[in-house]
Amino acid sequence: MHICLLRLSALGDVCNAIPLMRRLQDNLSSVTLTWVIGEKEASLVSDIENVELIRYRKSGGWRALREQLTGRYFDVLLLLQPTMRAHLASLLINADRRIGCDGIHAREGHRWFVNETVSSPDQAHVMESFLVFSNAMGVMNPTSIRWDIPISAPAHAMAAYYIPPGHPVLIVSPCASESKKIHRNWPVERYIEVIEFVIERLGWQVILTGSGHPTERHYENMILKQSRFKPVSLIGQTSVKELLALLSRAKAVLCPDSSPAHLAAAVNTPAIGLYAATNPRRSGPPPYARQWIVDRYEDSLKHFTGKSPDQVSWGAKVHHPRAMELIAVEEVIDVLTRLALKA
Repeated sequence: MHICLLRLSALGDVCNAIPLMRRLQDNLSSVTLTWVIGEKEASLVSDIENVELIRYRKSGGWRALREQLTGRYFDVLLLLQPTMRAHLASLLINADRRIGCDGIHAREGHRWFVNETVSSPDQAHVMESFLVFSNAMGVMNPTSIRWDIPISAPAHAMAAYYIPPGHPVLIVSPCASESKKIHRNWPVERYIEVIEFVIERLGWQVILTGSGHPTERHYENMILKQSRFKPVSLIGQTSVKELLALLSRAKAVLCPDSSPAHLAAAVNTPAIGLYAATNPRRSGPPPYARQWIVDRYEDSLKHFTGKSPDQVSWGAKVHHPRAMELIAVEEVIDVLTRLALKA
């Protein structure tokens, strides 16, 4: 059986789709897997065994994608991304069974691009909404979650240079991918207070990570200028796999709703995720890895919209620019203290 998975982006969602891919590998003896995936996101899974990747580029990628898929046939398409960009890409894929999601997960005309659907709980975590696709492949109710994302020796060596054995490190990835309508970033001055606590009181080192986006550069400059205890900054200097290697050696990662929280879960590192603008039960770390997050989402909904979670759609976002200010420095320090005591 030849199965095509279609999930182009984003990095955190691609990370959450890996357990589905592993479940298919582990339970279908004669399966061949192809993954149509974004070019950046492909770097996370490019060396996973027995998976063919067909890369899609946002800029000028349609012609290349069509050329790669012309003449190809798949027994099954698993359409894991209910967005119009993914829907249009799916039209290039020739498959008898075209399986998508149902209910609230089927957005942007999703049902017109599939001929079967899987039933997912309305209030499901992203990873759980992917795993139900294995049911349509006859893989029913397995309980194990497997990631096993390969990390190269050079990436491990780079991480070992910055995080030697016995040196506790907190990774701070301060910024999320911003859109015009949602504000996920915690105030920079509060990161500075936490960083000073971690270095001065816990005796840990701090490493800043990020892609090098202008917003991240602003946070980097403010932190390095104003903090009494200077963290190491690797913003704009790491690949996805190098970040994964760093996370695998760190004590924890501190971040807003962004991909490092999901990458940390994949390598069993605590993620201190900061959630006030988005629902962590949907887009935070997987349920089994959620014990260290700071969750003010319900308070944020009530404060800025006057509604409770059961009065809004699953995963509704709070679009107020001050939503993240509901998270206090003391809450984050409390989590870090508990984590340090546990270790």
